[in-house]
Amino acid sequence: MEGAYDNEGVDHVADFDNPLSQGIIRYIPSDSLPLSIRNTLPAKNDKPFIFVPTGFLNREKDYMTKILSALKLELPNLVVVTVETKGSAEEQYRESYCVQNLSSHPIAKDWTDDHAKEVLHAKVGRLLESLLDSSMEVGAWLLPDTPRRHNGAAQMACDALPKGGNSVALGLIGLDEEEEDQGFQERMISAMVPLGSPIKNVMKILYDLDLKDGAPCANLTHILVFENAQEKQMFREHLLDLVPDFMIGFGAITDDAMMHAFNNAKEGSPIILFKHTGKNVDSLCRMFRHAITHMKVSEKESHVSPPETQMTPAAKTKHEQGAVVIPPIAGEENELIKLFINTWPPKFNAGTIVLSDPLIMPTSSLQKKLLGAISAAFDLKTGSVDIRLAKRKALTYAWSFCNATRAHLKKKKRQTESIHIQLVLFTVASIAASVFYDRVYGKSSSKTMSKIQLVIYLSTILLPIYITSVKQESDKGVQLAAWGVFSVASARVESEIYKFRTQVGRYRAKEKTEIAMQNTIEAFVLRLEEIWKSVKDHMQEDGMILPEDFWAFDPDDVSSISEPSKSPKSAIRSKSPVSESTQLLPKNDPPNQDENDEEDPPEEPFIDDLFSPLKTDDYLEDRMQRFMTEKSNHVKAMVRKNQIISFIIKIITIMSGAAAALHLQWCVPVVLAVTAAFGTGQEFRKYPSRIDMGNSLVLQLNELKLWWMGMSMYEKQLPKNKNKLILTAEQAMLSEIESTFGSPRDASNKDLE
Repeated sequence: MEGAYDNEGVDHVADFDNPLSQGIIRYIPSDSLPLSIRNTLPAKNDKPFIFVPTGFLNREKDYMTKILSALKLELPNLVVVTVETKGSAEEQYRESYCVQNLSSHPIAKDWTDDHAKEVLHAKVGRLLESLLDSSMEVGAWLLPDTPRRHNGAAQMACDALPKGGNSVALGLIGLDEEEEDQGFQERMISAMVPLGSPIKNVMKILYDLDLKDGAPCANLTHILVFENAQEKQMFREHLLDLVPDFMIGFGAITDDAMMHAFNNAKEGSPIILFKHTGKNVDSLCRMFRHAITHMKVSEKESHVSPPETQMTPAAKTKHEQGAVVIPPIAGEENELIKLFINTWPPKFNAGTIVLSDPLIMPTSSLQKKLLGAISAAFDLKTGSVDIRLAKRKALTYAWSFCNATRAHLKKKKRQTESIHIQLVLFTVASIAASVFYDRVYGKSSSKTMSKIQLVIYLSTILLPIYITSVKQESDKGVQLAAWGVFSVASARVESEIYKFRTQVGRYRAKEKTEIAMQNTIEAFVLRLEEIWKSVKDHMQEDGMILPEDFWAFDPDDVSSISEPSKSPKSAIRSKSPVSESTQLLPKNDPPNQDENDEEDPPEEPFIDDLFSPLKTDDYLEDRMQRFMTEKSNHVKAMVRKNQIISFIIKIITIMSGAAAALHLQWCVPVVLAVTAAFGTGQEFRKYPSRIDMGNSLVLQLNELKLWWMGMSMYEKQLPKNKNKLILTAEQAMLSEIESTFGSPRDASNKDLE
């Protein structure tokens, strides 16, 4: 545009040895700008930019790090993408905002069209500000598609950014995207200098609300200009592969924006669509609603194959290949929508789509829906049927291994306690036999013995011999060591299972690819193998070898990999380890919902089937809360037993003093032996130390839960916070059982390091 771009005449020396260049874009108010707006603008509305020449991304392997360093940024925790639209925000508000079937809308049925547009515009702005404000709190970036002044959505999003703070709105510009970029490029090249050199010249751009040209939006905080638009797209895709993102669609979105939205749906990234803001947006909303409704019906009828006579040849082919067949929308005229319906992605995740009616949905509900979509997209990755089968197989093995170690530890516990009880009881019996024999028969001159005297006499000889053999076995500590090994192994296997199901630490797939998810399964299997090696010798010693078909699994049993089950609140949660008869709980038929119930549908509680992926909230309830309750009850039981034993010891000690005072010195050894027996039992069970460790564990888990509850909804979605919660909780629970048996910390477990 003639006169839109100009330079201040300050000479500088150009040195392009450094491939990256930098410069400043200065927005100058035009004369036609109203005085009220001119007064609100800063004195120097300067925006720094980084210029990336053609070929830089191909030459530099670590181009992402170098570019972010030049921008003085670090990778964000989240990226918010807005789609491309046509026209300024004002034009879209006047021409695109429209409530279809206004008379039947539950909120706006009595409004005029103009009033509905005004409310829609205000509501969209409020929802946008709420989303961006919450996103920026957790270190998100705003990344508008086509961040130019003719894109009203980009301008609205930049204007909605929180004022002050460290908000980032990154604009990616490709210089060969539009016709007028030639003049823009010439001005920019003449104004930029090599990265690190002092900037002596700025590129001026007129700031005028009436200009709808290809210049960058004035409220971008960072501008990254690529000489080649293809490399800009390459950088964008790489960034979105590294960082979770969600897309916001509203206004007069373009056909390209519709393609981007559909591609996001195919890739499983969250999408928010504001209805009534544009014709194409409403078409997408109608398409997603139609597909989701059809998929819900198909899911209920999945056990019944559709009659081939009622299927078209194309639909029959798709059905045989396992693809999703969505029927066409009656009366749909948009060719892109027809194309999307015919090429519906087989891995479509309905949980990632948020259809928001700004007139109905409040900001709190929208954020709740968005968090659910983010969780569905990035928190738990399910993978293809083959991946889910492999996960099911690994978890089946893990639970079987866990059950085997529990069976072993119970047996070793019984053997250890049996040795201890024998040692204590026979010692007391030996002392009592000696005392009674001396008391009753010690002064007898008869050379013949009665049967009772003979039994007591033999007891004084045989019991010490047996006690010596039991003491030797106890001193070796073989059974006690095996009990500790199996107890720790069982706890480690269960801990790894929950970390694998919640997908944290080494079990979190860095990418949404089949290979990345397969790598997590391999890591899980290798970890189980390490634990198996730690108990293998003890298992063989005990004669309980795992069967040869331990890994047996039916790969055709697709019913075992269904999605997490839902059930009414009256259903009982499964809390016991998996057994051969474990079955997934059936899903209840969803209640009928009218058209507007989709804005805030009721949530069904999760029922743990011991195999499905676990969300963080489900982990808190099914694992942490249950463990804390059980541990708290166990500590209370130990306190009660410890108090009873201590009381008995005191009473018996008093009795020994009373016996001495009553000249019954002969029974004092027996009383002291009984006292020692109770004291030995108290020491054997380590009640004081176990009570202290149990209380510390419950306190630590409570503190961890309070830390989690104090986070905002968006902070809870960050992988690093989820990792800290689950990995710290699992490590605390594992450390308690390891300390009980004096087992060293597992050096191979490096999730928290």
